[in-house]
Amino acid sequence: MMIELYYSRFLVLLVLVFGLEVIGLVVGSSCEVKIDIGVGRCSATKSPSCQKSECPMRRPYKPPQTHFQSDKGMNIAGVCAPPVDCDVNSKYRTITGACNNKVQVAAWGLSNTALNRLLPADFSDGISAPRKMSNGKPLPSARLLRTLLFPIDNCPSHINAELLLTWGQAIAHDASHVEPIGISAPRKMSNGKPLPSARLLRTLLFPIDNCPSHINAELLLTWGQAIAHDASHVEPIGSVPIENLYFFADDTTLVKKLGYYNKFPLYKCSDLSIGDDRVNQNPGIAIATTIMVREHNRLCEGLAKINPSWDDETLYQEARRIVIAELQHIVYTDFISALLGAEYVEDTGLKVKYGFQESYDALLDPNTLTEFSGAAYRVFHAMIRNDILSSSQEGCPYKSIKLADTFNNPQFMQGSQFSSYAYGLEFLAAKELDMKYAKAMADEFERSNGTHYGTDVPSIDIQRGRQLGISPYVRLREACGLSKIKSYADLKNIMRDEDIEKLKTVYPDVSDIDFIVGGHLEKRFPGSLVGPTFQCVIYTQFFNWRHGDRYFYNFKNQVGSFREDQLKQLQKASIARLFCDNLKGITKVLKNPFHKLSKRNPLISCSHVPSIDLACWKAK
Repeated sequence: MMIELYYSRFLVLLVLVFGLEVIGLVVGSSCEVKIDIGVGRCSATKSPSCQKSECPMRRPYKPPQTHFQSDKGMNIAGVCAPPVDCDVNSKYRTITGACNNKVQVAAWGLSNTALNRLLPADFSDGISAPRKMSNGKPLPSARLLRTLLFPIDNCPSHINAELLLTWGQAIAHDASHVEPIGISAPRKMSNGKPLPSARLLRTLLFPIDNCPSHINAELLLTWGQAIAHDASHVEPIGSVPIENLYFFADDTTLVKKLGYYNKFPLYKCSDLSIGDDRVNQNPGIAIATTIMVREHNRLCEGLAKINPSWDDETLYQEARRIVIAELQHIVYTDFISALLGAEYVEDTGLKVKYGFQESYDALLDPNTLTEFSGAAYRVFHAMIRNDILSSSQEGCPYKSIKLADTFNNPQFMQGSQFSSYAYGLEFLAAKELDMKYAKAMADEFERSNGTHYGTDVPSIDIQRGRQLGISPYVRLREACGLSKIKSYADLKNIMRDEDIEKLKTVYPDVSDIDFIVGGHLEKRFPGSLVGPTFQCVIYTQFFNWRHGDRYFYNFKNQVGSFREDQLKQLQKASIARLFCDNLKGITKVLKNPFHKLSKRNPLISCSHVPSIDLACWKAK
């Protein structure tokens, strides 16, 4: 005991004096596991949180008292929504999200429609030109802001694992999509010419026939998904017919276009071909999406065994229905607790309770919000680190690879390597969310082979907010019911003093601060990864997605509602169970893979992780 004490003190001394990363033994593992316990000279210890006297609320926390624009102004997606043709009484969701709402607008939640806005669009010309500062000059360079306020660092988180941000990115891809250069626009401009291709298509004016001009100025091109947590990122790309997605010729090939159970779904040049074309962007997204595809195929196998009379369509739809429910349960329990704070989501009711709920609101538009997709939710970019890890299921490191060498290059994870890199997401600490960015994101994102530099993601994020017409930070903070900011003095205790001084050098007036800049610099809300303003916007989005979704998995008395015995099984879902069911040869998993290995979060046997009993889906 005395030797262990001296050894622990020696490790701490090494960290504090020499700034060393330490290898330490961890209970539950048979090997030495690399544990990022902090680096003495690392400038990203824990990010500052507001003290109790400074925080806007104390427990029990309450939902934000918001003052956003009216529902009529906010719900622009439904003002000029296209007509839809579908069965509003179907037990199953449509692939496109249409007919989720059968009372108000059938196009609410429909893909390829406009994002909603919490506040009116802010363009200098009222159409699409980025806003200017209060003195009439252009806003400061996005690149200048990044280098001044968000320097490069790669310091590890004390709590969170890489899987947390990977899951967060998967949710982002499930909810919205900005098409890249080279994709032609599906509609024409008012002068009859096609919309030009652009890196940020959603920033362009989206004219619709017979739609008032002032509404057109608010609309953004919103290709891709509009409602989240429906697993649309693992659905087919484009208009591939459902009947082409699965067949049972050999009892194992269940999803023809999406791959095979426990095999890496392949396409041309060994790239993944799934429901979102960003699936190959980085290894984490590829792993998370593949696991969900495997889960769908696994469920198809299980359902086919207990219901041999079910046809292919029924098996596909029932498996999809279960996958969506699992996804929603994980998001609204472990994930949302890690993102916004366990106490906050518990007190505000955002975390799902066990059993049925009857909180569906047919008047609530579940479409994705511009301020969420274009700013607040992009904080996960600051949690991405410079490397990825391949390890054993016990955390024994095999290999570390530079992230910059893996963008759009999933081939190296094929075969047995896939599980090893999936385990690495559990055991590699995420980067600390500390207002700094890893070099892989700030200078090397999607760099070309043989080059040293790529693009600067945080700079793009800042510029994106301007091109989307997102209102400045102080307006959104006030709309969230938080204290008004009239001068830089009012930012005292909301941000760090050094950051306030830097802001003064680039923004002449506090009202000019970009939303993504100001929100990112706020001190964290206790227990949360973000500050109060981002927390408000993120809370609003997740609330709308949940309570405005007629098919949400624990709603009662809806046409798509599960039976009570089925719901009890679905609420056993966990990210740990997804790993255990879909990684070949796995026998152990972290209790909560969103967090790092620790005494409170040990390795446990897969046999101890609750699993869903499909017997409840046996046809009666």
